[in-house]
Amino acid sequence: MFPQISVPGDLNAVKERILDAVLLESALGIVKVVGLPDSDVESERKRENTIVTKVLKELCGSVYYHPRRGADKSFNVTSSYADEMKPGEALPNYNTKKVLLPHTDHSHYTHPARIQGLYALEGESENVFVSCFATLGTLKKETPHLYTPFCKSPMSIGRVAHFYKPSMYQATIDTAVTMHPGYPDKIKRFKWHPHLTGSLQTSYDDLKEARVAHRTFQEIMSRDTHLFRLVMKPGDLFIWDNFRILHGRNRVLEVPRTVVGQTVPEQVVADQYRAVKMAKLRGFIEDKWLVHTPMDQLHEMVKLVGVAETNY
Repeated sequence: MFPQISVPGDLNAVKERILDAVLLESALGIVKVVGLPDSDVESERKRENTIVTKVLKELCGSVYYHPRRGADKSFNVTSSYADEMKPGEALPNYNTKKVLLPHTDHSHYTHPARIQGLYALEGESENVFVSCFATLGTLKKETPHLYTPFCKSPMSIGRVAHFYKPSMYQATIDTAVTMHPGYPDKIKRFKWHPHLTGSLQTSYDDLKEARVAHRTFQEIMSRDTHLFRLVMKPGDLFIWDNFRILHGRNRVLEVPRTVVGQTVPEQVVADQYRAVKMAKLRGFIEDKWLVHTPMDQLHEMVKLVGVAETNY
């Protein structure tokens, strides 16, 4: 992914392969990045020039600009005791050892980030990942009458972040499932955060069924058949699709524990994904003919080009 890959075409191919693995619905939606350099612990703790930021900027071009943290700043999740903090040391964004149920980040945002990266700096924890498509598929198979109430019931999602000064109050109203515009049966995004969800905003007549649908979705994702568990150790870096992969933490195994997180906005990901696909098609089709081509069709055209090159 980095400049030591000197041939531009090779670098584009690496980016395409990673983005395909994360973004294509037929792919797993999560990758582990290996071969990373050693981390600078102090810089990582200060959320400056972090490895996860470097990786995501190389992959997508830029990362999320936070209104309080500023440009290129990551966020830290730490599990330690208060008496382990040095005198005068600034607290991380999150300092907890509690269970964190599987969720999508930025659920309380109107426009959540598309790609999420998490780098384990120190300590160990048992983390979990869940496929939203697999969970929803089970819900639809076992309780088909709950599928529509789950997808279409609006809910309030909000949080207050006291670790920023002044505190940040953020909230939105949205459904757990967002469909692609113009395609009522094609899912674009999941939004789920049991710790931040408030009340359902349905009509009174629909409230009971909507509550059952949400509880059923939560129950299914908690099954051993739907959870992917792993132990995150120092040096581990995972990247996943925040629109369809839930992540959580079952327990902390070793403290002090610090993981460093970073996100990439949806539009940044979309622009970069289109750029790498169009680069693959240059020499076959002029760019001006590809401007209005949907991403699904661009992907199919790239596959046809690959077949043609192989046959040639």
